[in-house]
Amino acid sequence: MHRGLEGIALHHIFVDSEAARARIADLIEDFPAFTEGDANTVAGAKGASTVIDVIGAGAPQSVQWQDGGTTNPVRLRWLVSTAMKSRSARVLAVSDLHDPKFDVRVQAQSKADKLSEKLSVEATEAFYSLSELVYESGMPFTFGTMRVGKKGTAFSNSLYPRYTGLNKFELPFATALDDAGLPWHRNPSAGGFHIPLLSAGDTANFYPDFIVWKKGMVYCLDTKGSHLLTDAVARKLFDIQEDSKTKLLTRFISKGKQTELKGKPMPGGFTVWKMKSGTPTPVHVDTINAAVKECLR
Repeated sequence: MHRGLEGIALHHIFVDSEAARARIADLIEDFPAFTEGDANTVAGAKGASTVIDVIGAGAPQSVQWQDGGTTNPVRLRWLVSTAMKSRSARVLAVSDLHDPKFDVRVQAQSKADKLSEKLSVEATEAFYSLSELVYESGMPFTFGTMRVGKKGTAFSNSLYPRYTGLNKFELPFATALDDAGLPWHRNPSAGGFHIPLLSAGDTANFYPDFIVWKKGMVYCLDTKGSHLLTDAVARKLFDIQEDSKTKLLTRFISKGKQTELKGKPMPGGFTVWKMKSGTPTPVHVDTINAAVKECLR
């Protein structure tokens, strides 16, 4: 059970995709209808063969390609939905593919197949560019029961009395957070609070390491090794609003001094990364307590 500290309120992050949904609907409406078996739905298959000289001098052998009939037909709807889902399940969720024109069976590498790939690319771009993250006060987020052993580190201002599994960077950072006197929580990556990501990448959601509450604002803080600070970090740095008022901010913290993402860090101090004017911006400080203070500004 958590302590029920005062001043703690956390709500789900909602993806407002209405504008994206409308644009994707237009793209789907403009997608051409095909007739099964015509030139646009058929593609030839090719096979490769080579003759191996087992007695000769081992000279490179040429590969010969031959036509081998046609590829197996599949529903166009399956091609489109698979291409969309491979980029983002959220794109597929807001796409209506019930039109009968997607019932037609087409072959891989046909013109219809290539256009289905183009549709998925354009739909994904529309979703990412037109959707927005919104702090949804009508959907409170609650943390469940968390089991912590007796060997867990005890804290005074954390949401739960003890935490385990903190690494060599997270533990001193958590201690500095506790010293700041504000309510905070070590957010688990499994079942914890997450923020949807509106850009292409390996993950669809961001689970920040720590959550801090200060004067009605939620700060999501993530400790990162300098070798992990790539351009992908930029997709997790944002300010989230509700009714034009900022409600949640994200910050990254790395050891040493860095002046650019992927740049080699110089020893000493810590770097806090914030988003300013749409650009990841580093702020160098000397101590971990100063890093916490900078994160919460």
